[in-house]
Amino acid sequence: MVFVPMYRRRVIYGQLRSSSGRIIRELCQQQEVELVEGHAMPDHVPLCLRIPPKYSVANPVGWLKGKSAIRIHREC
Repeated sequence: MVFVPMYRRRVIYGQLRSSSGRIIRELCQQQEVELVEGHAMPDHVPLCLRIPPKYSVANPVGWLKGKSAIRIHREC
């Protein structure tokens, strides 16, 4: 899964980079999704997730993208 900011702007750096990683890890734990690997690049965040078979892929991915965007916006 890849998070990409609008128009692929290079906005993921400094405090946003460290806080987005923490937020994504916390949200993955809430959804019982294992974050296998993730890296914050200046213009995108690629993630490798292990999603339990009881969920379709779209449900946790949509939830994770929505909730992380809201929390990152509020905190940064």
